[in-house]
Parts: sequence; C-alpha cells; structure tokens
Amino acid sequence: MATSSVTNNTTTTATTSKATIANNKLADDFDQFLTLLTTQLKNQDPTNPLDTNEFTNQLVLFTQTEQLVQSNSNLESLISLSEGQQVANAASYIGKVVDANGDTIQMTDGSASYHYRLPENAEKVTVNIIDESGKVVRSEAGETTAGVHNYEWDGKDSEGKLLEDGQYRMSVTALDATGKTIAVTTSITGTVDSVGITNGKVVLNVNGVEIPLSEVTGIRDASAATSEADATLKALQQLYNSGLIDQSTLLAAQEAAAA
Repeated sequence: MATSSVTNNTTTTATTSKATIANNKLADDFDQFLTLLTTQLKNQDPTNPLDTNEFTNQLVLFTQTEQLVQSNSNLESLISLSEGQQVANAASYIGKVVDANGDTIQMTDGSASYHYRLPENAEKVTVNIIDESGKVVRSEAGETTAGVHNYEWDGKDSEGKLLEDGQYRMSVTALDATGKTIAVTTSITGTVDSVGITNGKVVLNVNGVEIPLSEVTGIRDASAATSEADATLKALQQLYNSGLIDQSTLLAAQEAAAA
C-alpha cells in the first residue's frame, strides 16, 4: 500500500494567489498613473489647467479597487484555512476501508472489489470489466436477485490471463423478463491512502483513484471488516430466498450492513 499522506491539490498555486497577482498589477498601474499625471501637470497649459476633479475621481477609483483586492486576499485566506481544516478532518479516513459510489478502482496484485445493486429481480445480468483504453477485458454473468451483490475480481481477463495493475471500470447490464433494461447502481471498495483538495472539494485517494468525500457511503477498519460484511450480506440474501423477508426489507438491510 502506498505511504499514507495528506495532499493539497488546489487549483490556485501555493506560491502566488490570484489576489497577490491582482495587487501587483494594480501597483504597476498606479505607478503608471502617477507618471502620466506628473507628465501632464508639467506640460499643462497655464491658461487652461487640467481638471483636478478628474484626478480626484481616478484616485478614488484606485483606492476602491485596492480595497476590493484586499477583500479578495482575505477571502482567499479564509478559504485556505477552511480547506486545511476539512483535510485535517478527513485525515481520519487514512488507512480505513471505504465504500463509495462509483465504478472505477485500482486493481492491485490481482484484486479489485466492486458492488452493484439491483432494485428488482433480473432475468439476465452481465458484468463487464473495462480497462483504461475502453476495452472489455472480462465479461461474465452476474447474480440476478434483487439487492446488493459483491463482485470480487481476481484481475484475470476472460481467457484466464492475469492483467497488469491499473485502473479498471465495472459496467453492469441488467435485463428483466421482457428484455427491458433495469437501472443498476455501482459502488467500489478500497483502502484510503491519502486525502486532499481538488477543485475546492475534499477527495480521498482510494487505491489510486480520487473519490469525492461526498460519494462515500461507508467506512470501517480494514481488519476483518470485509469477511464480516460478506457473511452478513449472504445471510440476508438467504433469508430473502427463503421467503422470510420481503424485497424492500432485504434492500434496506443490505444497504445498512454495507455501510
């Protein structure tokens, strides 16, 4: 596993903020204005002097602009502090196993964990694993009963060849008895390696894939959590198959167990 760390991938560079750039530009413009004003005063016609009100108005505009730039600088500082606090809070996720909405995960050492949810029973389910180039490398039938299903991929293609580590996407197609497509939701499971800020949003680096914190649906310790969760989900499915619980109860219980 990669070394745990906290990163900050903000869109504004750490060395020069937008407010600083604007302030430097304003200072240059003000210097040019003073130079121009001095030149005009030296060369004005004594019989028709320049209007001092115009100079005053321009100076007021510069002052107002400077105040706005300073306000932007203060706002940037507040945003930076807020983002730092968010990252610090999210640092508690490092080393944890999380479930999150999504369909792409990093396959490492021949292992990748996906989930998909069927809102109703399906007649046919096909699970495809797709590489970064868009090629389907693995295709097989999936479980068709309503509920949440785990799909543990062994990193092998359809011919049994172990593929290289990398990012792979899972696509699930489900059809009912009439051939109509059933909406399927997918999620992924992985260990958080680091946290950071990207485009102003807190993201978790899960096995090499950035996942917005808002997409996380569950979090747990890595030790023994997976086997316990799998056992619970299988038990719920058996209860449903035996007719002891209905479909809505199954879905609610599975989602609660997965979280």
